[in-house]
Amino acid sequence: MEFEVRIDRLIVEGVPVGDAGALRAAVAAALARRLAGADAPGPRADAARRAPDIAYDGGTSPAELGGRIAAAIVEGIWP
Repeated sequence: MEFEVRIDRLIVEGVPVGDAGALRAAVAAALARRLAGADAPGPRADAARRAPDIAYDGGTSPAELGGRIAAAIVEGIWP
């Protein structure tokens, strides 16, 4: 199955500006891992989705936070 996920806006508050690139890469990599070979009902492409809020305590690495964001995005596509 081939599909495209487009994220128009991702609002992340409290993450140091210097971590933005690492967080962006972590979200992309985690999404690719989670969606690789996805065998699920067709994605809900008919409307914009809002992922649930994710708590950020300041001690979370960009890789860990990126994985949590990706999980929330995938949950929004395939509940």
